[in-house]
Amino acid sequence: MKAYITKYLAITSLLFMISCGKKVSHDQALTYISTIWQNYSCTVDNFNEYSQKLSEAIATTKTNNERKLDEIVVDSLEKNYNTTIIILSSSIQKLKELDEIDTSINLKSNVLNLYQDAKYLLDSCSTQVIKSLSIGLDNVSDQDIEKIREFTSLIIKINFEQNNIDKLATDFQAKYHITDEEIQ
Repeated sequence: MKAYITKYLAITSLLFMISCGKKVSHDQALTYISTIWQNYSCTVDNFNEYSQKLSEAIATTKTNNERKLDEIVVDSLEKNYNTTIIILSSSIQKLKELDEIDTSINLKSNVLNLYQDAKYLLDSCSTQVIKSLSIGLDNVSDQDIEKIREFTSLIIKINFEQNNIDKLATDFQAKYHITDEEIQ
C-alpha cells in the first residue's frame, strides 16, 4: 500500500509540474500581444492627444493677457475629457478579461497599471485643471495651481511608463519570435 501511495504521489507531482510549466505557443503569444497592442494603441493615442491638448492649454493660458481660456477651448477640452475617460474605462475592462500568459514580462499588468495611472490623472486632476484654466490663473487658489503642477508631473510619469511598456512589448516579441508584421 505504501508503495502505491508513493507512486501515486510521484506521478501526481510530475503531472502537476508539467501542467504548471505549460509552454506558450507562438499562436497564443501572437493573439495575446495583438490583443494588448490593439487595445493599447487606440487607448494611448487618445490619451496622449487629450493630454497634449490640455498641456498646450496650460501653456497658452500662462502666456495670454487674460490668463484664461475662452469658452470654445474649454468646451472642446471637456468633450475630449469625456471621450478619453470612456475609451480608457472600456480598455481597462477589456484588458482585465485577458489572461496574463507570461508573468516574467507582465505586459498586461504593466499596461493596466498605466491605464490606472491615466485614469487617476483624469479623475483627480483634469477636471480641476480645466476649471482653473476657464476662470483664469489669476483667480485660482494655490491648491488649484498645485493641481496643474500635479497634472504635469503625472504626464511625465505616464510617458515614462509608456516607454517601459514599449520595451516590455519588444522583449515579449523577441521571446516568442513575433515580428511587427505579424501583429498588424
